[in-house]
Amino acid sequence: NGGLGGCPPGDEHRTRPMKRSASEIGINYAVLIVFSVFAIIPLLGVLLSAITPPDDPQGGLRIPSEIDLGNFVEAWSRGHFSSYMRSSVFVTVCVVALTVVLATLAGFAFARMEFPGKTALFYLLLSGLLLPAEAFIIPLYYNLRTVGLTDTYWALVLPQTAQSLAFG
Repeated sequence: NGGLGGCPPGDEHRTRPMKRSASEIGINYAVLIVFSVFAIIPLLGVLLSAITPPDDPQGGLRIPSEIDLGNFVEAWSRGHFSSYMRSSVFVTVCVVALTVVLATLAGFAFARMEFPGKTALFYLLLSGLLLPAEAFIIPLYYNLRTVGLTDTYWALVLPQTAQSLAFG
């Protein structure tokens, strides 16, 4: 009464998980641990160097005698991170707000409304998924320069919103 190959009916196309031996699993984990250690050691060195006081003569992978967070404060002020953070938050909020509103309206129009060219427009929007974003960088710059939007927040918000709509 079974299906193909003695499987119960309906199970003909299901794949069964491959059995792995304990030694194979152990070797996989050992290799993963070795590569993880190679990836984590440099990060640990950078973190320890960042919290080491500037007058400490030894650096590297040694736990500092005292923890000094002054390096982070200095980097924050000298690198102008607060203004960059404000700009990033502003651009992010604008992009998310515009994307939510436009995607909701477009989704409703494609799902519930009938209008001439609906299918062609839908496939045109889908065809945007086939093109890499890098292909648009230089033409996008020339377009933004032509309309005078370079060095403005709009030059960040509008392309990111368009990309979010096409790929979101």
